[in-house]
Amino acid sequence: MTPLDASARANCAALAAWLKALAPLSAWSLVLAALALAMLAGVVVVPTPLACWAWAGVVLAALAERCLVLRLRFDAALFEALADGRIETLAALDDGLHALALRAKTTAPRGLDERIAGTRALVRRWLVVVGLQTTLTAAALLIR
Repeated sequence: MTPLDASARANCAALAAWLKALAPLSAWSLVLAALALAMLAGVVVVPTPLACWAWAGVVLAALAERCLVLRLRFDAALFEALADGRIETLAALDDGLHALALRAKTTAPRGLDERIAGTRALVRRWLVVVGLQTTLTAAALLIR
């Protein structure tokens, strides 16, 4: 397979930069999780039973968020490596992923557009989880 052309490398660089720009939302998620844990522990105030359920939801969503953000950071690093030429082809990327047992060996690598679409879908799922955390936090704070 031929190395990625300049346009494909630019797409990879743009996606990697976008993923890095989303990092503050990951910090926001951690702040919400810390607040939820403090509330559940009764450090700030003792929450009502209904609020406890909302705070528990924030913590559970934080666990999902951590898994998703880990994958997004991995994708950002891979797209950055594709952009700067450290990984020259998609086949080489698949070989590396296969060597780490992160991808099954296939005869034809997935195309770049398919990979970008997959990462964008992952970002959307992640944003839904962070939105859920934010909504549950607001609900828990409003419950008296």
